[in-house]
Amino acid sequence: MQHQSWGVFLAVMYIVGATLNHTCQVLVHDLTHYTAFENFNVNRIFALITNIPTLAPSSITFGKYHYEHHEHMGDTSKDADLPT
Repeated sequence: MQHQSWGVFLAVMYIVGATLNHTCQVLVHDLTHYTAFENFNVNRIFALITNIPTLAPSSITFGKYHYEHHEHMGDTSKDADLPT
């Protein structure tokens, strides 16, 4: 990459960065379902750790609202994942 133009460098970094960010968010999603590990707290700790590279502390809040989404799926007044 050191001999590539800035445009190529930025495009590759954008693609790599977006892929890694999406991977972290998918892991946070799975960890907030508490299915990765048998222990509830281990899932929460790994969700927090996985959330660090994204620089947006969202794993615990996402878990709360995503749980509400599954609890009230399709209910327009309570489903947190439906558009308002």
